[in-house]
Formats: sequence, C-alpha cells, structure tokens
Amino acid sequence: MIKIIMNLLLIINITSYSFSFKELSSDIILKKGDKKIKEYAIKNISSKPKIYLLNVDSEYNNIELETNRFVLPPSKEKAFKITIVGKGIKGENSYFLNITEKHTGVVEEKKNNILINKNVRVKQKYFLNS
Repeated sequence: MIKIIMNLLLIINITSYSFSFKELSSDIILKKGDKKIKEYAIKNISSKPKIYLLNVDSEYNNIELETNRFVLPPSKEKAFKITIVGKGIKGENSYFLNITEKHTGVVEEKKNNILINKNVRVKQKYFLNS
C-alpha cells in the first residue's frame, strides 16, 4: 500500500509544474525581414527558489532570446523578451519555447527526498505576410 501511495505521489509531482505563464498566446503578424518583440513572464509558484533555463527551436533560426537563464525566488515573477525576425514561408510559421525548471541544489534534511527537474515545450505561432 505504501509503495502504491509513493508511486502516485511521484506521478502527481511529475505532472505538476511549479511555475505559471502570463499570456502565452503568440499570434504575431509580420512581413519578411521585420522584427517584433514578444514579452513573456514566468512566475515561480512554489515555496522554493528555482532555476529556469530557456531556449528556442526554430526551423528558420530567426528567434532570439533576451535571456536564457535566471533564478526566481518563491512567488516572484520574471519577464523576458523574444525577438522574432520575419523569416519563413508566407502564412503560418512556428517555433518552440523550451523551459527547464531546475532545483537550486538546496535540499532540506528529509529522508527520501526526490527532486525532479521539469521541462515544458510550448509551440508558438507567427504569421508572415508577403
């Protein structure tokens, strides 16, 4: 019975993230060669400080991150910007914003502590006119 409860707690921890986004939609319209800046915000909703690592995947190598690493104390929020350069095919294009949440390495003195780093991959769109 204890083993079942421990496995259930592990599954719940894996599927829950301790951060939230402010306004995640990214339906940006731009022309070829133009640049637009999109601002995102991440909030640490846990009771522990966390390290956040950011990167992007783009077929056209046209997405620039303002920052790729920061530490957030509990209940704090950090805004960051992404610059999108108008490259790609006419119409809908996409990129992925990858966020890794890591523990800072500060562990409480408890028995059977399990620390799990979490990854999320968010698909974002932009539309290219001409």
